[in-house]
Amino acid sequence: MHPTRQRPASLRSARPHATFDELTRAAGAQRSRRQVLGLIGKTAVGAFVGVHALQFLDAPTVLAADCLVEYPAADLDNCPNKRPHPGNVRTTNGCGPQGSSFRPPQGFGDVDFVPSCDQHDICYGTCGSSRLSCDTKLGQDIADACKAHYGSASPLRLAACLSTAVVYEAAVTYGGAGAWLNGQKKDCECCHPVPKIRCGCTGKCYDDPLACVAECKASLGCFTDICAPALAGQCN
Repeated sequence: MHPTRQRPASLRSARPHATFDELTRAAGAQRSRRQVLGLIGKTAVGAFVGVHALQFLDAPTVLAADCLVEYPAADLDNCPNKRPHPGNVRTTNGCGPQGSSFRPPQGFGDVDFVPSCDQHDICYGTCGSSRLSCDTKLGQDIADACKAHYGSASPLRLAACLSTAVVYEAAVTYGGAGAWLNGQKKDCECCHPVPKIRCGCTGKCYDDPLACVAECKASLGCFTDICAPALAGQCN
């Protein structure tokens, strides 16, 4: 008779039916189930956004029901499904750059420019706004205020007031790029689509990572190819 072969201790101690949660916690330094799902979601989006993946993964993200929300946006040019961020509060500061010690006149004579400048701030801080449209509207609003106050009674003062409106519009047109970009980043969030999750052990695809985790169980025969972002053509 042949002597009974003893399996190595490493194999004898292995659990043949270890679950996904047990194995991932062991491999991931005791990460919680939610943290593992967050990593799955971020990996999925990283694969989806391609060359921008590394930059995107450094930005704050939240896994929502339909997408991975990125706020603030790392790159507004790579911001799919751009939409207003619900928690943002738009602010105004009258005429002049925010946070600067420079303060231009807040009006001309008795004409108050502040309401027009405040609307310009709100326009800059509204996600998806056109900078050109915001700047043009500022000049038009100030011109309308000049006309409403002076009318035809004071043509010289009206002309001077209208010239001031042109100066203010030109100032934001040539110097407002940074303020507009800051306003957009403050008000916009990105909604990155999350591709399907695929169980490599069964070949089944899921819209919800939780569903994949619940059904796709790792085993000694299938450990490394479990829930992961589906590649093109795998879920057709």
